[in-house]
Amino acid sequence: MTILSHEQASVVNEELRRAGIAEYMPSAVHEVEGFVSRQERRFPSEDPVLFSRGLVLTYLSAAEFALLPAFAEPTQAVIPPAAPLSVGEDHARLAILKSDCPISFPVHPKEQGALPWDVMVFGGDVSKTAILLPDWQRMTEGPAVLYDLVGRLEGMHRESESTLARDVVESGAIRVQGLLWRVKLTVAGPPSFGTGIRDALDEALDTLGLRRPSGPNPF
Repeated sequence: MTILSHEQASVVNEELRRAGIAEYMPSAVHEVEGFVSRQERRFPSEDPVLFSRGLVLTYLSAAEFALLPAFAEPTQAVIPPAAPLSVGEDHARLAILKSDCPISFPVHPKEQGALPWDVMVFGGDVSKTAILLPDWQRMTEGPAVLYDLVGRLEGMHRESESTLARDVVESGAIRVQGLLWRVKLTVAGPPSFGTGIRDALDEALDTLGLRRPSGPNPF
């Protein structure tokens, strides 16, 4: 996993904006940063790495919760790469309260690698992963294993009798989830994922086909 300073961790929202993946509303930033600051004061003896890691995981979980419209109405939702996710205060609060990040209570040792429920905010994805990748330790082999999992998750949805499931695949929502999971694993996964946030984002954008099309050159 990549060890980040608080300053490095706090720019993850700017990196996601740069990549065209998520725009964090000021209220969301205030909610996440304020909560982490309060936890740092509450547990002053904890390793600062714990809070830097938790800050990144919370921002990323908030972005995944912002995908909810893409699951509810996949044919109507506009998501990356067409437009960034709009991450608001409610998504930030959901991430703080309902995602498995190590800042609500600092119980995760910094040496402990992320498990599926640390990476994915929806229980259904954890359950599907248990079927498609029963040996989670294979993640130590590197990002190719994650990208294969994303493709198999899309395949599972594509083969469903549910039109909704097939529409979710076509919307690209699962690939956006895969990108968020990739960055989470950069800070909380095995060393083979430790490329740094920007490099992980760029890798995922290209591998998952989520890079924004370049506009016309005005010159």
